[in-house]
This record gives sequence, structure tokens and C-alpha cells, in this order.
Amino acid sequence: MVDTNILISAFLWGGIPATVLMQCLTLKIQLLHTDDTLEEFVKTLNKPKFDKQLVARQLTRDIIIDRYPQFSTLVLPADVPDDAVSDPKDVILLAAAVGGNADALITGDDHLLRLKTFGNTRILTAAEFLALLNPPADTPAAEPQKE
Repeated sequence: MVDTNILISAFLWGGIPATVLMQCLTLKIQLLHTDDTLEEFVKTLNKPKFDKQLVARQLTRDIIIDRYPQFSTLVLPADVPDDAVSDPKDVILLAAAVGGNADALITGDDHLLRLKTFGNTRILTAAEFLALLNPPADTPAAEPQKE
């Protein structure tokens, strides 16, 4: 499971978020979304603050919005209490991760990162996730299954 901000950063700025997305697609790591996380993605991407970057990347919102569900699997969210995380807006991400039985939730959100895990889902930064995929030569690789 990859959170909205990581996905938008991947599309509009590249860098480590884009590397996460490309690694997931290349390694066929299943990405997950729910109706709620897709709605949040669309709402966030429609903010005017992204206009300049969309033009710079020669992208439209429609292109990005159409691509998201093409590389992500729709899952039913689990019931997660509103107080599971200090920012109630983040509950939809936890619900998607648990509902999809995600091994990891990749985020830059401090409220989520402080949890470290939720249910069976590890909560990781993009850099931590990439380190799991590409460990040093003397460390065995972890095998994430669903994000």
C-alpha cells in the first residue's frame, strides 16, 4: 500500500517515490487502493498547487487519475477505529492496508510512521522500503508481497 502523497510525488517529481512505484511495478508487488483512497488521491491531485508541476511534466490530472487504478488492486477497507492514529484522515490508509492484508504501508506521514506497525502491516518510509528491496550484499532480501 502506497499513500497518496508518495504516489503524487512519484508522478510529479520523481525521485525516491518514483523509484518505489517503479520497483513495485517491476517486481509485480501488488499495490492496493479502496474507493476512499482513490477519492483522496483525486481530491488531492486536483489542488491548484500542483498546476505548475503538471505543466512541467506535460501531464494532465486525467492521465494520472486514469493510471492509478490500472496498476493498483481495489480492496474492501477493514473497519478501523477513528482513534487508531492521531490524525483521523489517515484511518482510510490503515483501513485499506488491513483490508487488503498489505505487508507494508509506504508513507511519509509522521502520524502513521510513529505507529511502526498496524495489525500485520509494517509502516515504512519510501527509503526504508527500498532498503528492504535492495539490501546490502551481505544481508538477505526481504520479500514484501502486497503494498
